[in-house]
Amino acid sequence: EDNSTTISTSDNGRSSSSKKSKRRGSKHDDNARQQASANNSKLLEAWNIAKSDLADIISKQVTVGTLIKAEGSGEKGSENPPLACITALNLHTHKNSSSINFIGTFLKKKAPPQFKHTFNRVWSEGIAGKKQVGLLVQARLINIPPSCVPVLQTELAKDLEWAQENEDTQALKKSFAFDSFVYVTRAYYPLDYEDAQTTQQDGHGAKGKKEKSRTKKGFEEKKRERMWFHFEDEVFERHATIKFDYSLKAKTDKSQGIDLVDQDQVIMVIPASKWMTIQQEVAMML
Repeated sequence: EDNSTTISTSDNGRSSSSKKSKRRGSKHDDNARQQASANNSKLLEAWNIAKSDLADIISKQVTVGTLIKAEGSGEKGSENPPLACITALNLHTHKNSSSINFIGTFLKKKAPPQFKHTFNRVWSEGIAGKKQVGLLVQARLINIPPSCVPVLQTELAKDLEWAQENEDTQALKKSFAFDSFVYVTRAYYPLDYEDAQTTQQDGHGAKGKKEKSRTKKGFEEKKRERMWFHFEDEVFERHATIKFDYSLKAKTDKSQGIDLVDQDQVIMVIPASKWMTIQQEVAMML
């Protein structure tokens, strides 16, 4: 009886301890989720402020930057909607802006260990004015004809050349003689997960494990066959001296006409000396 009582008490103690441990673990998970949600909210709020600031900077830089608008499509009394744009913003010139500070802090955190030092140096030298580093900003509607891309790139080169010769001060002239561009873009991976999963489930026993392993390897290799939203990004990547990425939340984007299983945000540092070569290679792709 004594032993029975002792065992019973011990079991109850373990059961009670286990329940307490689960409660503590659940509470910890809840706190972690709440903290993550709060951090995401703060990040989103900061980005919304930064986006507004970035739009202001772009609109006020009149000497460098090109905007393509629809012709005759606006309602009476309203402006025609923009279709595409391209510009380059000097990091040192705008070092005190909330948008440049936000983008710089965010990208430096996302840089992987093997690129962190080199990317941080490029960004820091740009902010300090030791090098002329530009944030390359380009955007366009997905259904804009590809032939517009070389036009945008040519106009940016003309704008930079004009600014280097005609800006009011030597400091402004120098600010547009870029050494490099930091470019942020997106890529995607079109892949049918169902086909991969079906193949993995066909095997049995040891053979099934081997088949699954082989399929998984093939799946991973195929997943790395990255596609670009903007075809010219393939050329940018080829000439980038620094390039890294981080994963974005997988989603389906029906506007692209394809299922986007996974997406990456891609960051590149592109030498300005390669701009003419990039223009030529992009034009040859059309």
